[in-house]
Amino acid sequence: MNNAIQTGIRPHIRGPCHASGDPDATQSLRATHIGLVHIALVAMLTALVAAPLWAEEGTTLAALEIAYGREKNAQADRLAFAAEAEREGHCDAACLFRASARAESIHAARIGAAIEQLDARPAWVLASVVVGSTAENLQACLDREIAERDRVYERFDTYAREECLYDAAAVLQYAREAGATEVGAFQAALDRLKNEQTPPAIASASPREIDDGPAENCAATYYLCPGDGSLFSIPTPRGCPNCGTRGSRMLVLSCISGGRGSELAGRVAVR
Repeated sequence: MNNAIQTGIRPHIRGPCHASGDPDATQSLRATHIGLVHIALVAMLTALVAAPLWAEEGTTLAALEIAYGREKNAQADRLAFAAEAEREGHCDAACLFRASARAESIHAARIGAAIEQLDARPAWVLASVVVGSTAENLQACLDREIAERDRVYERFDTYAREECLYDAAAVLQYAREAGATEVGAFQAALDRLKNEQTPPAIASASPREIDDGPAENCAATYYLCPGDGSLFSIPTPRGCPNCGTRGSRMLVLSCISGGRGSELAGRVAVR
């Protein structure tokens, strides 16, 4: 098994393949692309509108390049979102954004390795990002992860299988499943933030001062799989359920506590 797939079980191969040979065997087919055709494929897949359900030669490479750019930009976006969460005093959200940025870097590294297997060089362009409030940023991350889970990577995986590039298909499937682990984390963080920002009802005749701001100190720990970048909020002693990486290899990302406005708020340490 090559370096791109270090852990996990090869995904089930669905449907016929136009290449000869055993579809379950690791194959090193090379996707050949010619300048203008490749550019057209990238443009088509970027739009993801009326894209074909079958893969033309070179479509998988174009899909991998788009996926690589998405992951690298997501990493940059979440670091910017973490800075905004720190500024607003939302330590828990800052912790999640930074942990997610680490996860996105693993997704990008695996996809980059798959691109190199197809004799291409990983490259990406930093896209502009609108940094809103912490609640808006959490919602943006949630929407992005849901779209990648339900639409983007599922389509890209289909292209790779159509071209019989099963190693690439596995990388895309792992990225899809790993990204899906962040959906619950962002939804939970968004729910917590909304609860914090909801004004308490007045239920007593004797008023008392209510501190509805964020806690002065926070503690958050996430568990990151180094194999596929899956992110969990609870320990996984039996290993990563997505790729099979042993539990002893999981990275523990611990938030460094800090008060409102502290330079340490929301920073993450790895052990």
